[in-house]
Amino acid sequence: MLLLIWAALGAVLGYLLELYAVYALRNREHRPLRGSRLLAILAMAIAVPLLYRAAPGLFLPNLVLLCLLTVVTLTDLMAMLILNRTLAVFAVPLILLRLWYPLEGGLLASVAGGALAFALMAAMAVLSRGQVGGGDVKLYALLGFYMGTEAVLVNLFLASVLALTGTLLLLALRKKKRSDPVSFGPYIALAGALMLLL
Repeated sequence: MLLLIWAALGAVLGYLLELYAVYALRNREHRPLRGSRLLAILAMAIAVPLLYRAAPGLFLPNLVLLCLLTVVTLTDLMAMLILNRTLAVFAVPLILLRLWYPLEGGLLASVAGGALAFALMAAMAVLSRGQVGGGDVKLYALLGFYMGTEAVLVNLFLASVLALTGTLLLLALRKKKRSDPVSFGPYIALAGALMLLL
């Protein structure tokens, strides 16, 4: 019964998060994503109960992170943007919750994770000549603070594997060309969600 309640909560959250993503892009050039609302509702209805079962003691902070990852996925797919406003909205509760539920190494572990993630992604942004955007860099800095060094490195590796696999699949299906830019945000989010749920 409790899991059904969490599923219902997840569905409502998915609906609201999709509305927020569309609203956040209201003054930006973007293309509507067909079925995005239904996708967000179903994804959150499934993910929230699994999130509760995976780590009940960390349910609240992990739920906030999952909401951020959902919005990031939607805005990046619609407009290839991870908005500063979105990151700011979620950064405050995530940082406060991480301080309330600290990593094993405390604040130092969080700061080290954020700094490492920022440095790695900033280097990738320079080397990739724009393929990795500023939104990706800032998102990873926040993830690094929340996850710590080891977990954020796992996330980066997993996201890279997922991005490579997804891109090759899209190329094989002729849905993308080699010259087309790739949204990295959804793969970061998928890697993060898998780490939270499994």
